Amino acid sequence: MKKLFALILAVVLLLPGCGTPARKYFIEEKDWQVVTVQSAEDGRVLFIGDGRQDAYPDAEVIALSCKAEAGRLTFTTADQTHEGSYALQQSDENAAIYTVTVGEETGPAAVSITTYGDGRAEQTLVMQLGGYSLYFAPAA
Repeated sequence: MKKLFALILAVVLLLPGCGTPARKYFIEEKDWQVVTVQSAEDGRVLFIGDGRQDAYPDAEVIALSCKAEAGRLTFTTADQTHEGSYALQQSDENAAIYTVTVGEETGPAAVSITTYGDGRAEQTLVMQLGGYSLYFAPAA
């Protein structure tokens, strides 16, 4: 009887975690640095992260970081800070999809893997807000 009770207890405690894979992609636990800010209307690169001017010499350089923690987003430039919120909508083995809100603007965001032409791969954060597409990579 004790063995049966122990077995039932183990099943009740351990089964809820079975079949639920650990999340692979997170907006949290990283300091994100902007790579590009593009016009959602025509795709033009308007701003570029520091050190990336060679790729888009006509784009203005911007130092913009993003930090996510406990449902709150913080965007920081050299002289300004803006706050917003995020909520996980879906997560699977390919990406984590969020809804982000900053001020009056709400849009989608995704954390996934980007593989570059040279074979490097890293997690990236892409979001659309207020007519802009923002592309972030983890800070070095």
